[in-house]
Amino acid sequence: KKIKISVQDIDINSINVIDDINIKTDESIRINPVINNNDKIYANLTFESNDVNIVKVDNYGNVTSVSPGETSIKIKCDNIIEEVKVKVNSTIKEIEKISLVDNNITLKKGSKMKLISMIEPMDATDTKLTWTSNSGNAVVDNYGTVIGNQFGVSIITVETSNGKKATCTIMVIDSTIKVTDLSLDKTN
Repeated sequence: KKIKISVQDIDINSINVIDDINIKTDESIRINPVINNNDKIYANLTFESNDVNIVKVDNYGNVTSVSPGETSIKIKCDNIIEEVKVKVNSTIKEIEKISLVDNNITLKKGSKMKLISMIEPMDATDTKLTWTSNSGNAVVDNYGTVIGNQFGVSIITVETSNGKKATCTIMVIDSTIKVTDLSLDKTN
């Protein structure tokens, strides 16, 4: 069989996109522009992202999100330029509140204890925590385990990626120090 194909030049006078684009991070979508009010016409279009840090677009109109934010994509053909707004929404659910089970702990020098944190909401997806100590009296690792290092007081802080904090005061005692004197604050 023979098929007759005729190629015609299209005089493009309009490029339209039905709606603005709303996508989530790690999501892709394809732009389907309407040319001359006919969605069956295909033309030599070029696509350009105004901010490649938010979305990237290839030569076929496939849009891939990079990070949350708003930008636009230019669709060009000959002298016609159309812009479509793009909004990338984050799929990250941040921690709204953090607390520690214990707020004050007495710890013997050389012993250790794991601090337990509680977060809200429980289904948060960004659960990265940073643990710090304000002094060398007690040290803390990346998982909340505290070690009594030397006699004194330390404040351990746990912080979320979005800046929420909770603290625990650690009193490190030296069990080898003997009591040499005892007094009361009242005589009667």
